[in-house]
Amino acid sequence: MSIRLRLTLLYSTILALTLIIFGTALYTIQSEQTMNTLKSTLIQNGDGLTQSILGRYLNPNQNQNPPPKPPNPPVGIGTLSGEQAINKLRERKFSGHSVSRHGRYAGSAAQLRWIEGAAK
Repeated sequence: MSIRLRLTLLYSTILALTLIIFGTALYTIQSEQTMNTLKSTLIQNGDGLTQSILGRYLNPNQNQNPPPKPPNPPVGIGTLSGEQAINKLRERKFSGHSVSRHGRYAGSAAQLRWIEGAAK
């Protein structure tokens, strides 16, 4: 067997053993941390559920949640669009560009001032 083949086999064996050892250690540590986190979360949720159930049966009149508030009524489309809504808007910027309150595109603030001046 040549020295080149011996060194290749030696370094390959060292690399394989190193990868196996570190991989096993990493897997073991990660699985332990995951299981510990899972256990503590389950314990906290179980304790909260136990307190909730015991509190409801031992003190049925206490800690009752108030009824939910009714949702806001729907907004008409006229309040979201139209001439009045657009006139209330001064200037909108998106990605460095501007749109005037009349809906005209302006690439910069100088162009916006020129458009607004021309619209008057």
